[in-house]
Amino acid sequence: MSGDYLYVSGQGARDSAGNLPPDVEGQTRNCMENIKTIVEAAGLTMENVVYTHTYLTDIGNYAAMNAAYATYFPGVLPARSTMGVARMPVGTPVEISAIAIRDKASRQSVTMPSAASPVPISPGILTPDRFYISGILGRDAEKNVTPATGTAQIDMCLKRMAGVLKAAKMPTASLLHLNVYRTADLPQSETLQAMRKAFPDVAISLIEVSALPFGVKVGITGIATRDPKQKKTYKSAGETICAADHSAVYCAAQPGLGIAEAAARIQAGLKALGSDLSRAVANNVYMANIDDFAKMNTGYAATFPAPPPSRTTVQPTAAPAPFVQLTVVADRSR
Repeated sequence: MSGDYLYVSGQGARDSAGNLPPDVEGQTRNCMENIKTIVEAAGLTMENVVYTHTYLTDIGNYAAMNAAYATYFPGVLPARSTMGVARMPVGTPVEISAIAIRDKASRQSVTMPSAASPVPISPGILTPDRFYISGILGRDAEKNVTPATGTAQIDMCLKRMAGVLKAAKMPTASLLHLNVYRTADLPQSETLQAMRKAFPDVAISLIEVSALPFGVKVGITGIATRDPKQKKTYKSAGETICAADHSAVYCAAQPGLGIAEAAARIQAGLKALGSDLSRAVANNVYMANIDDFAKMNTGYAATFPAPPPSRTTVQPTAAPAPFVQLTVVADRSR
């Protein structure tokens, strides 16, 4: 718990006894039950959840995952992003992380003028101090059309992001952090150049993933501050590494041969914005080889002092390598 927000680590599809259901609906329910247990242990309910990330080793299970997921949110749907990844710890085929707010009455779903989405998500959720933006894919959701080229899909993402921000009455300058997901057939340089041009003062994490829903090549999701005047950034070599609102710092994914090296790239930004690694509350670790999970855990424990932050760990693509990417959300209110 950090201020008014609860950060829930990525929860896998096994139950407390280690059992894994044979179907994706049961696997998703186990993920959600694990999240529910943690949320309720904090004195909250699933109605307090405002933002989730779902990870699937088979993006073909997207519809089945949605069917089970939707049953946990009969009222206001959280913002959500979904991606296909190669592998996850202990062989789980589904993993879901979450953020919840202490006062559920303070959250507000943003609606779009288009027809209702068949996917169980809100385009975005406003809280008193932040805006959580659902995954925006490089496709025209209203017309159910996906542009043929990666460049056109990037343009579609940017257009739809502008639409979501407009619906929430939020300026582009309010954006703090974006996760940009791309598949291997969309060049990294083209994607990063377009995103940095559109969002020069935003911490951008560019993550290659195995697949995205509807077969698109690119998707973006992110967090914005309700008070852009309080936004602060830290840049290195002209690149925005970290961005902060009044109480949290968001640091873009940094690479390293291990957690310590990746964290060292982030530490300067945290210190510049009034925080440090000891105040980390939510991290994502993107591993190039999940077989190095135990080794990564050793480095992680040595880098982040107790109590450790919440964490989600995945191997986004199939090609193994000895490096990791690390994102950090840290508290700056203490």
